[in-house]
Amino acid sequence: MKFQITPTKKGHTIELLDGNGKPIMSGTRRYARARDAERAVERIQERAMFAPVEVA
Repeated sequence: MKFQITPTKKGHTIELLDGNGKPIMSGTRRYARARDAERAVERIQERAMFAPVEVA
C-alpha cells in the first residue's frame, strides 16, 4: 500500500495509490498539519497488518 499526502486549500488529504502511482481513493478527512496526516497513514498501515484476509 502506498499513500500520498496532498496539500489542499483547506488542509492535507490522504490518497491511496495503485501500483502505477495513480490515486485510487482519496480520504474524506482533512488534516490541518502534514504531521497529523502522516500519523493517520501510520495508523492505517498498522491496522492493515492485522486485518483478516478472506480466501476466494
